[in-house]
Amino acid sequence: MNILGELRIPLEYGALVRSDIWRGKGARHGDGERVLAIPGLLVGDETLHFMRRWLGRLGYAPVTTGIRSNIQCSERVMDKLEARLEREVAIDGRRAHVIGQSRGGMLAHVLGVRRPDLVASVTTLGSPINGTVDDFHPLLKRNLTWLSRLGDTRTGYIATSCWVGAPGNPVPETELAIESPELLDVGATCCEHFWADLAAPLPPQVVGTAVYSRTDGIVRAKACTAPGYRAVEIRASHVGMATSSQAYHAIADTLTLAAREERKRPRRPAPPLIERRRLTVADPVSGVELDRRRAS
Repeated sequence: MNILGELRIPLEYGALVRSDIWRGKGARHGDGERVLAIPGLLVGDETLHFMRRWLGRLGYAPVTTGIRSNIQCSERVMDKLEARLEREVAIDGRRAHVIGQSRGGMLAHVLGVRRPDLVASVTTLGSPINGTVDDFHPLLKRNLTWLSRLGDTRTGYIATSCWVGAPGNPVPETELAIESPELLDVGATCCEHFWADLAAPLPPQVVGTAVYSRTDGIVRAKACTAPGYRAVEIRASHVGMATSSQAYHAIADTLTLAAREERKRPRRPAPPLIERRRLTVADPVSGVELDRRRAS
């Protein structure tokens, strides 16, 4: 892993805006299907702005997570994402698509495992869905240790107990772990079920695509593929996958495959029109339906 390769992000963005896929050529256009885009570790929804903009132009309804900085306990984030997805699917009864970058892909996978009734497809971008902390760049491992120390002060960040049960049991050497080693031996921790679901295969009724890069400077490529996923190799940096034309091709292909599968499934009955109007309001700029409570 060469972290210096992450410096090519501006070049990747420049290649994207000059590409045919950015203009929608050769990509299936959506019919208002909702797409939840989950950002990676330490960052928020703004990092996926260009992707949501592209999806909106293709006719999909991009959905934000409300995450400002993706550093909280995984289970705490999952509760919010699941509730958000339930509201979106309730609008018209159609299952949603989920795209996740890096840590966001881990969350997307668990959403697909837990709620295949809500999720039609999962696309992960450089996400360690089949790896351990040893597959991370040493700099990222140090950041996780730092975040754990903050979490041990009960500030709401990732804490030592969040790592118990993770692949390889990557528990950082934090002050809390040293002072209270019994926390590492307890049977139930905050993210115990999250790690178990991350290790579970994606249900067959959910279309999965795992995008990975051998030039990823943050996560090893071998950690980014898993059973149940169609593996797609691209040439991109880790952070740059959010603005990689090759990644956008993979996303477009996944949405096309999922649309074919969705046509074979009976749709959930949509709520009455008056209820749908209560749930949504049209964005006057993009025409995309937004949650009325979020828009207010």
